[in-house]
Formats: sequence, structure tokens, C-alpha cells
Amino acid sequence: QSSLPQAPPQGTGNDYRGMQLSKAVQQIADGRQQAVVLYVASSKPAGIVVSNGTVGSKMRLAVSAGPNPGAPTDLPDVSGEDAAQAQSDLPAAGFAAVTVQWPVSDPSQNGTIVEETPAGGAQRPTGVAIVLYVGTAP
Repeated sequence: QSSLPQAPPQGTGNDYRGMQLSKAVQQIADGRQQAVVLYVASSKPAGIVVSNGTVGSKMRLAVSAGPNPGAPTDLPDVSGEDAAQAQSDLPAAGFAAVTVQWPVSDPSQNGTIVEETPAGGAQRPTGVAIVLYVGTAP
């Protein structure tokens, strides 16, 4: 019995259903928007977008955790970490990392994680992909 929520209904706007998470977040970032990832109970393969909609200025992606999701595990909060460090911390904790370049105006944020979704500091299914927005200064 999964403790994951069911997918919210499909919202309006662009439709990312059936896409791989990594491709969907890149398309959304190309449109200068960030995604909020919510892992949900689904019979679809892990990492496939089940529904999407907007949450404020961000795009909410309900993503399948797979038919047999991994056990809940503590997801480290890697916000503010150097990208290379975060990309090694996540696999060490049992998660995959999907990185997206994100423009920042503050040079001190260059190469660091400016956003992590789903957010760290909570339990997430082992093995799921975590989206990391890496600051890229001009």
C-alpha cells in the first residue's frame, strides 16, 4: 500500500503527460519557468509525468513513482550546495539527479543549486529523480 498521493487533475496550458521528467523540466525551463515535482501513486513507469498544472508562477508536475515505488527515504536538502557536490550527495542517498541550468543574476550563485524539487528534508521514494536547478550567471 503506497503512502503516495494520487495525481491531481490535469490543469490548463501545456500538456506534459506521458513525457519523461527530465525532458519535461527542460522544456519548462526553456520557457523560463521552474517546475514543482510531486511524486504520485501510478501504474505508469517511474519518471513519467501523469498530470500537470500551474502553481503560482511554477508548473506542477505530478510524476509517477512507478508501480512499485521504493521505500520512503530521507532526501537531503542540497539547496545552496555546489552542483558537483549535490550530484554526488543524491546518488549516495539513493536518488537520481536531473540538472537544469537556471539563469541567475548573482555571480555568487553560479554553479550552485538554487532550487531542488521535490524539496529536501522530507521522505521521498528511494530511486526517484530529484530536479536540481543549477545557477548560471551571465
